[in-house]
Amino acid sequence: VLDPQFGGFLTNHATRVQSLFTGLVVRGQLRDFERYVANFGIPCDPIKDERSDDLIKENNGDGYVKKSLICTALGCFIFNTIGEQRLLLLFELFLGRFGYSQENVLYAMKITIETTVMSSDPLKMHKAAGIMDIFVQDLDFDLLLCQNILRQLGSEILKGGSGRWNNKEPDEQKLLDNTKSKLLEWIKKISMNGVDISNLANYNESYENCDFMISYRKLEAEQKQRWSNFDIIKNGSSLVEIQDMIANGELRLTDRDYSGMGLAHLAATYNRQDLLKWLVTLKDTSLSSKEGRGRTVLDVARASKAPDTTRWIEKLQARNLIARVVQRRYQQIIAKQRLKRMANAQISIASIYRGFSTRRLYRGALLSRMEDSQRYAITWGKLILSNLTSFTCWSDLREKVNGLNNAQLLDDSFFVKTDKQLSKAAEGALLISDNELAVGNYRDDAVSVDLEEEDDGVFE
Repeated sequence: VLDPQFGGFLTNHATRVQSLFTGLVVRGQLRDFERYVANFGIPCDPIKDERSDDLIKENNGDGYVKKSLICTALGCFIFNTIGEQRLLLLFELFLGRFGYSQENVLYAMKITIETTVMSSDPLKMHKAAGIMDIFVQDLDFDLLLCQNILRQLGSEILKGGSGRWNNKEPDEQKLLDNTKSKLLEWIKKISMNGVDISNLANYNESYENCDFMISYRKLEAEQKQRWSNFDIIKNGSSLVEIQDMIANGELRLTDRDYSGMGLAHLAATYNRQDLLKWLVTLKDTSLSSKEGRGRTVLDVARASKAPDTTRWIEKLQARNLIARVVQRRYQQIIAKQRLKRMANAQISIASIYRGFSTRRLYRGALLSRMEDSQRYAITWGKLILSNLTSFTCWSDLREKVNGLNNAQLLDDSFFVKTDKQLSKAAEGALLISDNELAVGNYRDDAVSVDLEEEDDGVFE
């Protein structure tokens, strides 16, 4: 906003940048949000940077809602400004890149419930319950870490469901009844996962007879009954009795007691090695699950000084560690062998390609050599049929080949016959004297005829 008197902005640069980021969160423009973060840096948030009581007291917490980006995102989802997918992407960005912790997010949710979510509006309650489901299911928040926020939200739901959501128009009442049933299902779901839903609503005789409160009291009693079923482990019952109780559905593998302990935690606490071994090996119960105080099964066993379960868990984890190391080494060996085979295959393919390219390049020369080799088929045939064991070096073999060629092309009888014919012709030529050279054509004709006869004899 410009100041007409001074011609400048009424707000400073930091406020304008904060307003820019708030607007991007409201519109759910994640790509622009990341681009401006690259230019201006990570925006400040009082939830993460300057948590103070003054902001909480300011307008009943509206100071946080107005200045906090994460509270803005939560409020926009509750008021249907952005959808579930946009909200999930925003929180992945906040938690992954902007340094927010799960505690920061839950604290922002607490402020949002106190300032934005009104118990008189069941639709907003249902949207807030949907946010908690996103935290637990999609962002892997620890359910027991969220227990206080869940109880706070459940208390607000019971305040509205106990009497404020009635006496509406028929269409509105039908929508409210559907929302109330969904909220009751949500309360049941968190109770089945170990969240304590007892005493969420104070006893009020005027509201106890409404359907919503009757359903809640029933869920509360069911949770207490499930918690009492854990006594079968605490009292030292046999493994068969516990297995029968699980098979009948009276005790579930995912149930937790009032302190957030599951079956594996209780088995480790009470030194029930047989039960713990059955849960881990046959029912795939995780030893890394945490109870209400954030302790694993091994931590609980050590704190309880249970020697058998502690020793068994340590041995199991040691075997698993060795197995992982061996498996990792085996995978490395397999990867090396695979790379070696790929390298050898590349070499083979390259060799084949080079051979093909060379044959294609010298195809004419190779065909000419093949044609020439046919001319020496007889010679090589004789060489193959001869005794090759007497040759100890290539020079001997070459002399043998030359001898075969000479024997084929220059026969001795041919030279003897030719020598005789040449000698006879030379003797005839010596009989001609000098004075006989003057004789006419008769002598020339006679000599020529005689030479022709000799020539014919030579070249027969």
